[in-house]
Amino acid sequence: MFNIPNLRNSYSIFAAGLSFYSLLHPLKKVKNQRSLYNDGFLVLENFFSPEQCNELIQLFDDLEQSCAITYGSDRRIFGLDLVSDIHRDLVGKNKKAHEIGTSYIGSDLELVTTLGGKVKRDPDNLGSGGGWHRDSFLSQFKMIVYLTDVDEDNGPFQYVNGSNLLRGKLKDASYRDKGDIRNPRYEDEYVRMLVGKKGFDLTTFTGKAGTAILCDTSGIHRGMPVVNGTRYAVTNYYKSKSLLWKRNGDGIIDKLAQETAAKVNKQKSSND
Repeated sequence: MFNIPNLRNSYSIFAAGLSFYSLLHPLKKVKNQRSLYNDGFLVLENFFSPEQCNELIQLFDDLEQSCAITYGSDRRIFGLDLVSDIHRDLVGKNKKAHEIGTSYIGSDLELVTTLGGKVKRDPDNLGSGGGWHRDSFLSQFKMIVYLTDVDEDNGPFQYVNGSNLLRGKLKDASYRDKGDIRNPRYEDEYVRMLVGKKGFDLTTFTGKAGTAILCDTSGIHRGMPVVNGTRYAVTNYYKSKSLLWKRNGDGIIDKLAQETAAKVNKQKSSND
């Protein structure tokens, strides 16, 4: 298996590792959805109805006090597909997202977890995800669906276009200091440099409740800091069934999802 974090801080070795992996695991240009390949994302409006969004929000609020974990300005509940029928059937088992992701990654995907997220304004918040980052240097697929209307004040998702592609990753790494090549986190100033001087474009995703963003989170992305209001969203984490690559962090996510299920089952037992 390939373990990018163990590569030395050498641009040539890092580039060779990514290039070799991409030859064995090429991304696909999904028919009629090529923005996913070219830019790293695909937007589908009206993916969920307002009524479905409200039901998903209500279920998050019902479980927040007992199950949510705080990450900076994020309140997150992992494993909602294990404890909620609508999260399992509508979100976790969503066929369209699964089919698109499988076509793009080039191997069958399976759901890791369905995450519920709530982000509120905080004076020190860096936005959802804790600022600019890549989930991995190897391609990974997520579905994010806004459950509330999101404008530029509500912490919209942002993505550096094309940073999912091998050429984007190599171009980005060539600008970084030697010790930062393997670091998946980025300062605001560095991303401004990529966008302002190095030819990358940046997309900010505003949209109505029910808007879905399908994306490769090996690209550089973040949730903007919330200035006003609250942003609710659900996110599907997927992993490839291919034996060539094991997604970093899956064990941690699985553990958090099982902890949510255990808490909910304990609540149900005490109420019976």
